Amino acid sequence: YKSASSVSLQKDVNMIKAIVKSNGKVPSDSSNSNFPVPVEWKNGSTDEPVYKVSNLSEKIDTLKAKASAKCYGKAASSYIVVYNYGNGKHKAGFVKYAGGVKNAPAGSKSYKNKATSQSVYSDTAKKSKIGSLDANEKCICLGKIDDMYLVIYKVTGTNKQKCGFVDYNGIY
Repeated sequence: YKSASSVSLQKDVNMIKAIVKSNGKVPSDSSNSNFPVPVEWKNGSTDEPVYKVSNLSEKIDTLKAKASAKCYGKAASSYIVVYNYGNGKHKAGFVKYAGGVKNAPAGSKSYKNKATSQSVYSDTAKKSKIGSLDANEKCICLGKIDDMYLVIYKVTGTNKQKCGFVDYNGIY
């Protein structure tokens, strides 16, 4: 532990489970266990719109023909992709096209926001805010990218979802 405030019974339990599962070998990075292993997504011969919302509304970007991305999962009929955004940063959103993905990755970690509202960004450069998590809101975390956490959460009062990046590691 880096400090006394980082002591966590849940982290200890997760580490013990990971060690038992690996026949006594300490995993090199147990903090990534339960995250989906992203699969390669490859665009076809036409540009593909990227959307902020899982129902494929609110366009935020376009992936060019033959562009590549990583697929982190599926929400309804849309795919969650993360792609290079420039300067070593990444952007996330929903696309309609399967991009060669036969089985979208599964797995996630439970996430709970801190006691204050938190901004959610479509990019790890924090240039494009797409929404926010309410205080103590629960959602799921799909991975850690560029020292930020990729979350997918429900839009309040709807069955729609958004995905994006947050700073706080509310994983538990």
